[in-house]
Parts: sequence; structure tokens; C-alpha cells
Amino acid sequence: MAQFFTGLRGDDPGRAADIELYLKYLDDLWALDLPSENFDGRAAVLEGFPELVPSEEGLTDDADIDAFSAVLCMRYAVLFRATGDAQQAVQCAHASLTSMALADQNIPGSDLLGAEHEFQRRAISSGHDEGALAQLREHDRARGLERLLAVHGARGGIE
Repeated sequence: MAQFFTGLRGDDPGRAADIELYLKYLDDLWALDLPSENFDGRAAVLEGFPELVPSEEGLTDDADIDAFSAVLCMRYAVLFRATGDAQQAVQCAHASLTSMALADQNIPGSDLLGAEHEFQRRAISSGHDEGALAQLREHDRARGLERLLAVHGARGGIE
């Protein structure tokens, strides 16, 4: 989901600090040796991102909806790391699956939801040693880029 935020907001110079922070949080999520205290307060910071600030207009633009989903997933992920509450991990997975289901509705013949289900199954069953995590992270990065290009390339937004 990270590329849905960084790829869709990267051309806005006013969001450079948000992107840098998002990427730091992402790196930290993969660092299993970081204590939970390192994640305290991060959800509140993300709640200040424009994507999570409620507005009267709501979200109607596809790119805005996808960026919202990416920030929402990150919020749940940092809450999980801060608290250890498995429900936060479930919410993160659900937000990602929902985002892919919505994308599938807009792209004939796509199976982004199926691919996300498979990735989540693999993530749950993979080992948690450094090698397995590095492999999982690389797969996630590559898949995220493919997903961004598939979704927003099909919509004419990214090439």
C-alpha cells in the first residue's frame, strides 16, 4: 500500500515531509528489534495527514481514495506495533483487502484482491528471521509498484 501514498503524493512538494515520515514509519515497521515505545504517538501524527482529516466534500477522486487507504493501513500498522493488539493488524489487512476489491471493480479482468489475499497468507506463514523478512519486504515492494501501475495506469494517471 505504501506506493499508493508515495506514488500518488510524490509530485506534490508540499507533501515531501509527509512522504519522508511515511517512509520512515514503513522502514521502522520492518525493524522487528524496535521496541513498541518507538511507535507511540505515530497513529496520531498520521491522523493529521489530509487523507485522514474528515471533510464535508468526502473523497471522490480515485487517487485520493487510494492515498487514504495507504495512510489508513499505515495507521493500523503502527497501532499494532505500539500496542501489540492483533485487532489492529486485522484492521490493516482488512483496509488493504478492501482497497484491492475496490480497484478490481474499476479494472476489468484484474485480480488484485486475489493477489492481496495470497500475499497476506504468505506473510502470515513466512518465517520471521531476517532473510525471510527481507524477501517478503522485497516482494511487497515490487508487488506494490506493480499494483500502483496497474491501478493508476489503467486510469490514465501513472505510466
